[in-house]
Amino acid sequence: MRVLVGLAVVALLTLVPGTVPAVAEPEDGIRVEATVRYEVLPDDELVRVTIDVTLTNLTPDQGLTYYYFDRIGIPAPTEAANVSARRVGGGTLSTSWEGTEDPQWRVLVTRLSPVLRYGSPQRLEISYD
Repeated sequence: MRVLVGLAVVALLTLVPGTVPAVAEPEDGIRVEATVRYEVLPDDELVRVTIDVTLTNLTPDQGLTYYYFDRIGIPAPTEAANVSARRVGGGTLSTSWEGTEDPQWRVLVTRLSPVLRYGSPQRLEISYD
């Protein structure tokens, strides 16, 4: 099951270091809470974006039917580089780019490991320049 999550990026446009919290309303059985931190690195002439995401599966298993999420989409501009994702308290996660309706953006897809099951929230850290 795939879920795409939109996060506020207003702070990126103003180039002010700081954090922007975002909560996606529970949709498709998943709750997404995120804090986006923007750090201006003038020596490198770039902005480092770090997204701290907490995912919670809201759909309980029913009998022998198990509901899980195995990936999550996060918006990132086409200029993003040095993309990385990891599970907090776990290892590195694989990432790939996926197109969206808006040609200015790509979606970073993170393969969750283990898959997101009911009652076991996961916290991820995704970053890019």
